[in-house]
Amino acid sequence: MSRSFNAIRSCIVPVVLVLCLTAGTYPALAGGKKIPIIHSTDLFHPHDDPDDHYDLATLFALDEFDIKGIVLDSGRQPDAQ
Repeated sequence: MSRSFNAIRSCIVPVVLVLCLTAGTYPALAGGKKIPIIHSTDLFHPHDDPDDHYDLATLFALDEFDIKGIVLDSGRQPDAQ
């Protein structure tokens, strides 16, 4: 590889890293506005998808979200029972 390519790559990598790390900072949060959320989950069957508990806990833990509702979807599994 040429020296110019290495120089460009060494500049681009930190810029991309900074952009990725700051991508989650929304201008709406600076004003104190919360993002309204309606969360849909199949929490009735945690043995099928255990990460639903963590998703819901994360929504309640983060201050930037205003949880308006939670929709519990039982899916097709109860139909089989």
